[in-house]
Amino acid sequence: MATDTLMLAPVRPLRVYPGMKIAQIMFFGSTGAVDLYRGKYQDATGPQASQYWRELLEAGTS
Repeated sequence: MATDTLMLAPVRPLRVYPGMKIAQIMFFGSTGAVDLYRGKYQDATGPQASQYWRELLEAGTS
């Protein structure tokens, strides 16, 4: 079972309401070698809290 993660990173204040359409997903066939995902959400089950803050800490941004 696959879990899709959507991260919103607005550049100004944003309100999201129930039923509001906020995303579009496109799928493409791949050709050539494929590198499997090995990121911070690997082996996660169910909804996950954002781990984006870890990337900011590693980059030295606050």
